[in-house]
Amino acid sequence: MRESVIETTDLRKTYVMGDSEIHALDGVSLHVERGELLAITGPSGSGKSTLMNILGCLDRPDAGDYLLDGEDVATLDDNRLAEIRNRKIGFVFQSFNLLPRVSALEQVELPLLYGGGNTRSHSAKRSYQGTESTLRTGNKTPELSGAQQRVAVARDLLLQRGGAEWRNRAREALVAVGLEDRMSHKPTELSGGQQQRVAIARALVTDPAIILADEPTGNLDSRTSEELMALLLRLNADRGITVVFITHEEEIARRTNRIIRMRDGRVAAEERGEMSGSALSPVGAEADRAPSGSLRRAEPSSDQRTARPASRPDEAKP
Repeated sequence: MRESVIETTDLRKTYVMGDSEIHALDGVSLHVERGELLAITGPSGSGKSTLMNILGCLDRPDAGDYLLDGEDVATLDDNRLAEIRNRKIGFVFQSFNLLPRVSALEQVELPLLYGGGNTRSHSAKRSYQGTESTLRTGNKTPELSGAQQRVAVARDLLLQRGGAEWRNRAREALVAVGLEDRMSHKPTELSGGQQQRVAIARALVTDPAIILADEPTGNLDSRTSEELMALLLRLNADRGITVVFITHEEEIARRTNRIIRMRDGRVAAEERGEMSGSALSPVGAEADRAPSGSLRRAEPSSDQRTARPASRPDEAKP
């Protein structure tokens, strides 16, 4: 058995609704090996979203153990969880979660700015905290204009220390997803597929232990979905990045090493995916993985090949 990057034992999470208790997770134990492609799937109410929130350090279990990259994170407080999220987890959401008036390059720099909060400028870290929370949770309640102001304050204070290195890393991440010619574009000037590529670059830039992809193709057409899936598979093969998909789409689930099927807060079944080299395997069987290698530049997407010219600033949506 290869090294585990995720190891959970008997995870439990219960929500109280009036006089009722909802057992969202009811004793979930699983391991995810480094470099694995894993799909977690199941019907609505199966517990997959609750499991994703815990694996992503967005929530804590009521009971059970969770080791992420060898670190026990099940009982950490909110501040430590935020640090772990930024350092070890890259998120790709269905709704992209990009700030509307911020360029692609600056979007990708955001996790690096937050990680740079270990400088003496503690006010910059606090200023950026609200933006990180907005992006990670997809919470639309905070005013995005306020989030952009926090980004500006943090950037002014933190780029003085690591600006050149961070900008280079952000550029490299955008090149890796095939957006070297879209770095200065804002979300309103990008197609849906290009916006999701920016989100993937943002997830990659901190070199995380895992990428959590929550319905990453849910807002895309079939052709763009295929290209985005191919990109994630290539990044897994080239860089050995562990990718965990949370999805209800069988087509996405099948194109992984292993499929975990959730039902009623429990792991109901495990199967091999198409990337494992066989159709099915017994529960707990080890999945094969594509070997890691050197990073290649992404091929242009169909929406880049056919994209219309970007809107002028006065044509962009407010």
